[in-house]
Amino acid sequence: MSDLVCVSTDQIVHSDRLMKWKEFMSDHLGRTPDYIKRLESTFVDPLHNNNFQGRLEYGDLGQLRFCRVTASAHRFSRHLSKAVDPRLPLLGGIDVRHVASAVP
Repeated sequence: MSDLVCVSTDQIVHSDRLMKWKEFMSDHLGRTPDYIKRLESTFVDPLHNNNFQGRLEYGDLGQLRFCRVTASAHRFSRHLSKAVDPRLPLLGGIDVRHVASAVP
């Protein structure tokens, strides 16, 4: 497995964090090619009005990419605004509604 790479919103101005988080998710988690980025619409909706924080760690094992996402509660969604080629691959989405941690 390649070394883990980490991207984070910690060093980004609060007003730019959601925009940067959308880029991180498309670039590193989705590995979205540029020609599809031009066709997609992405949205990040924080569930609370607190300052958003996000961290994405990723690494590759062959053609597989493993990711660990740690972020403030939010909803990330994306869709293609128009289809140019019906053979375009389907784009997956992640929607985490609730995360609870067990306290020993």
